Amino acid sequence: MDESLVNTVKANLDEEVEVALESFVLRSAADRRSQRRYRLIEVAGQQSQLPPASELDDEA
Repeated sequence: MDESLVNTVKANLDEEVEVALESFVLRSAADRRSQRRYRLIEVAGQQSQLPPASELDDEA
């Protein structure tokens, strides 16, 4: 989870809020796929400050 969302998550504990998740699968150099992963990208209207997972993979 992006650290920029921590305060929003804490402020909404025990509350019903809308969230957005990003689903992705990583591929290794040997073309092996990881298990599906999920990333929290929005909580109660607060957007994540991290780029999409596809952009993060390019840096790895």
